[in-house]
Amino acid sequence: MNFTASKSIAVRRCLFLLVAVVSALVQNTPGFSFSVGNLSPMLLIPFVVCVAMYERSLTGLAFGVLAGTLWDFGSTGADGMYTLMLATIGFGVGIIITFYVRNRLFSAFVLSLISSTAVSVAYWMLFVLRKGFDGTWAILLTRFLPIALYTSLFVFIYYYLIGFIVKATSKGDKTRTYVG
Repeated sequence: MNFTASKSIAVRRCLFLLVAVVSALVQNTPGFSFSVGNLSPMLLIPFVVCVAMYERSLTGLAFGVLAGTLWDFGSTGADGMYTLMLATIGFGVGIIITFYVRNRLFSAFVLSLISSTAVSVAYWMLFVLRKGFDGTWAILLTRFLPIALYTSLFVFIYYYLIGFIVKATSKGDKTRTYVG
């Protein structure tokens, strides 16, 4: 790898970092999110899914840890749950894309839907079901699963944004293959 390629990778990763920080700020700032009714999207999930799709497992893992840490800093009581979940999602999606599925928008949507559903159900199990609130199943069906579906819609923005960043910063990197 030459100097130009490593410089373009560094620029790419810095742009990913910028997108992660802006996404975390939008997601964690009350009144600043893209809320529809009482549904607020978990923007960091489609971000991690799309980074892992383009950059594969280790970079997906690294940005999953970063995004999860940003999310944990902005939330109360999660105690590292989001870091663990997003790191797992980043690594898992990278492996799935490498060996089993093509990097396509539909794949991104399905993987984002599965990932956001997993995070929503995990949160529901830890913080709602375990505490024994009345109507826990109704809360899952009317609050957490719609949030997961709404979150997955943002994959359309992140897929093209991350793809644009990768293509724009890959001039000197001849080892990469891209979706056309």
